[in-house]
Amino acid sequence: MNKCIHVVCVNNYRLDIACKTVPYLQFYAKRIGADFNLITDRKYPEWPVTYEKMQIYDLGKKYNCNILLDCDILLDHKMYDITEIVPSNCIGTWMVYDPAITIKEDEFIKLDGSDRIPVTNCIVTRQSQHEFWKPFDSISMATALSRMKREFVIDEYCVGRNTKKNNFSIVGVIEKRVENKLFFHGNITTESNSEFFSQLNNIK
Repeated sequence: MNKCIHVVCVNNYRLDIACKTVPYLQFYAKRIGADFNLITDRKYPEWPVTYEKMQIYDLGKKYNCNILLDCDILLDHKMYDITEIVPSNCIGTWMVYDPAITIKEDEFIKLDGSDRIPVTNCIVTRQSQHEFWKPFDSISMATALSRMKREFVIDEYCVGRNTKKNNFSIVGVIEKRVENKLFFHGNITTESNSEFFSQLNNIK
């Protein structure tokens, strides 16, 4: 199975962090037999920067498996291959959340508390689920943003909509036993993870 890890780091975003995490992510890709794709150029400059994750729709078409990891993720050298624990009929994600927290309304996503959408910091998809990464095709940026409570999660609105539209199933990929032990997420855009920065500061 050919696979690729994609990491978005455009506009020289937090190079103080990326210069330390990216080599570890590259090592992880090599260890699990995956290509490594560092996305540094913007394709959708008029959109919020997180929408650049939708580049995977074009960049990942040739792969049987695509993995998205945020650039503020640090992986220990003993971290397991997350693709091995995701059933072929499921999308793998670290976390999900109630879309009502960030989205005002949508014809596919229910806001009655019954739905959950993936957080796009750690995602695994197979070729049969590649529509997960499809950019908006019938919604303008203005319309999409009008449905957002904060524009930063436009990527999660897009993939959440695709998940519901295509009836994709979701499964967790990060076991509790490895969080802040083998898998560290800086979460630098919301609540910073002190354990992540402790590990990062130990890197010379």
